[in-house]
Amino acid sequence: MPGVSFSLWTCRASFVTRAPLRFPAHAGNAFRGALGFRLDEEVFRPRAEAGPSGLRDRPRPFVLRASHLDGMELPAATPFEVGFNVFAEPAADILRHALSQFGRGSRFLTALDFTGWAVEAVHLDLSPRPAPERVRLRFRTPLELKGWAGAGLPPFAVLAARLRDRLSALGAFYGGGAPALDYVGLAERAAEVRVEAGEVEARQVERRSTRTGQRHSLGGVTGWAEYRGEMDEFVPLLEAGFWTGVGRHTVWGQGWIEMVEPGAPSMEISAAPGT
Repeated sequence: MPGVSFSLWTCRASFVTRAPLRFPAHAGNAFRGALGFRLDEEVFRPRAEAGPSGLRDRPRPFVLRASHLDGMELPAATPFEVGFNVFAEPAADILRHALSQFGRGSRFLTALDFTGWAVEAVHLDLSPRPAPERVRLRFRTPLELKGWAGAGLPPFAVLAARLRDRLSALGAFYGGGAPALDYVGLAERAAEVRVEAGEVEARQVERRSTRTGQRHSLGGVTGWAEYRGEMDEFVPLLEAGFWTGVGRHTVWGQGWIEMVEPGAPSMEISAAPGT
């Protein structure tokens, strides 16, 4: 039976611009379009052959970390990195191969040279441990949660439920089994955690599919919120959420959360991958 643990591989892809390059407001859109034509469907859009209908669409085995490039203009000969957190070890090699083909194709791709790839294993213990009763979360990229309409601050019960479900799905499909968590009890105790303070800003971002021409919303909120309650079993899950993301569109960088010290000043949302 799987223990109360979770493993992943954090990867850094290095590039140099061949020509001046401007990233869209959501830089992940550029990489999504490029990878969509280079990754097999089993990685880019995986599906289960059997199981409940809600689990037929598997979570993708990676998330992209490129928000530090949102809207940036880079001159020629500029080195930069993007991050990938990978949840199935073979997917790391598949991504590296796809990225190594950048440099030919669309205008975006021909402006890039792939120069390096680094991988590091990360092992997380999800077991409860003593934690402060007050926790501040920073929403580094837009957060959108199923079960929350987006008004006010994200309720902890909804946030914890979506994070629990995400870790369970990733573990079940890629980690040898869902983490051995107290799923029912966790939900009941999460409902007792209160929102104490916070400040969020709604962000509306769209992407346009290069295959269908359709536009899709990538909106959500950024900012921070502080929660108070018995946090011993939740802090390890929130730490895991830094790596996995939570909510909708996590694969392309949305829903990136980070725990910070309560009372810490607001900080710039964008940062280098993996930091």
